[in-house]
Amino acid sequence: MNSFAVSTIRIATSLVGGCILLNTIAPSAHAFNLVPQEEGEINTGVGSSLDVDGYLNFSGFSVESLDFEVSRGGQTFQTKSRLFVDQAGTANTYGGGVSFKSRDIGTSEENQAFWLRPVAMIWEKNQLLEQGQLEAGLFRFTFDSPLASLDLDFFDVESKGTSILKVNGQDYNEAIAVGGNSNISTYSLLNVSSIELMLGNANTSGVNANDRRWSTGDGVLARGTGEVATASVPEPTAMAGLFLAGAGMGLIRRKRQSV
Repeated sequence: MNSFAVSTIRIATSLVGGCILLNTIAPSAHAFNLVPQEEGEINTGVGSSLDVDGYLNFSGFSVESLDFEVSRGGQTFQTKSRLFVDQAGTANTYGGGVSFKSRDIGTSEENQAFWLRPVAMIWEKNQLLEQGQLEAGLFRFTFDSPLASLDLDFFDVESKGTSILKVNGQDYNEAIAVGGNSNISTYSLLNVSSIELMLGNANTSGVNANDRRWSTGDGVLARGTGEVATASVPEPTAMAGLFLAGAGMGLIRRKRQSV
């Protein structure tokens, strides 16, 4: 597995009484959650919300839905997906034919957790494929502040296609391992500013062609937690200690010069 790991030590300098003081700024962090803890739709730039209450309000990151290629019925086309926050075990009805049952028509997560739930906007016979329950889509997540770490969970990956495509704008191409029913695969990243994720499989063409046993596609949910890296200022007592040490060095140097 690829990894993005960069260790950085920041040094602040100041000039006091003719002496240069070196103050190491130690890294600190605070918690980050990729999934808002409230059901609703996330704005991914695909138009007006299908939720009567509008898009969810949250902070810390933004999401863009990207075109991905779909091959169905002998035709190949491009589409985008919407993205929702869904709590397992609850039913929700949105506009545009999107309806989530309390138990998914595929595999349901049983722990009442909140998950990112993509909806492939693929129409067949005048209705959304799987009544809006085909959880597949390509998304770019951009974080307001770089994350020191990010742990990603993928729920129910049963067919090839789900992948971490890019990290920080660079090709990453980590295919998520295929497992049995209700499996959860976890992948960890370090120092992340942005990621591109392909979630699920909408029966795409090419190297990600869906297994024949899926007539529509493989739905996948995702979530993530991590830490936002910040810089902490040295404690005043530590600053004072550094100052005294520097001043002492200066006095010793002057005494030696006067001999």
